[in-house]
Amino acid sequence: MRIRHVINTVGPSARPDLLIDQDRTLDAIRRAQAWASSVGIDVDVVAQRFVDEPPPAEWLLDGVPFSRSVLDVGTFATPRRLPLLVDLLAGFGSDVDAAPWNVGVFTNIDIVPVPHFYEFVADLHRRGHDAASITRRTVEPGHADESPAELASLVGTPTQGHDCFVFTPEVLARVDVDLVCVGAVPVGRALVLALAMEADSFRLVNDAHVRSEEHTSELQSLAYLVCRLLLEKK
Repeated sequence: MRIRHVINTVGPSARPDLLIDQDRTLDAIRRAQAWASSVGIDVDVVAQRFVDEPPPAEWLLDGVPFSRSVLDVGTFATPRRLPLLVDLLAGFGSDVDAAPWNVGVFTNIDIVPVPHFYEFVADLHRRGHDAASITRRTVEPGHADESPAELASLVGTPTQGHDCFVFTPEVLARVDVDLVCVGAVPVGRALVLALAMEADSFRLVNDAHVRSEEHTSELQSLAYLVCRLLLEKK
């Protein structure tokens, strides 16, 4: 089993709070990567970035640098150099120097996975789901100094949006996201709807969904896991 996780990294000129979040996320991803390796799951992490921004860590695989932004396809009242979703998803393509993958994961750079995240993603795949959206829990401000383990222990609050996507290569090949850009409010909704339409077995994962479907002690533990599967610092 090989998972390819694509993230949209930022350069040193980004907002200080976003750089802090990026460091936290990369540290958590390394921990999750190590956990996955211990249970026989290979994880490649690909950094998608603008061509003038360096990769934030040497261990990341370099993706396909962006040569354009949303500013090249439209005019906006508040100009912001935001990548197009289709260019971000190019990190799953054959132009990236990485092994073929069985499951893809796409998240923002401020989404902090807990150590067993990739194992859960692999389990979704083994259960026959070829696409999924995993809803995060949001940690309120005031936990800036918490370690990844401490963050994972926090309950947080549920979030209705979509910002963690899981899919197979076959589903991604059928998805058309047109000129949707990252940073637009409906971007997550656009991608999750596209995945749901193209998948044979789409799964929307959140704590209430898991608890309402199954009631065995094993899956009650799974519900607890999903509650804390993703944490985001506001």
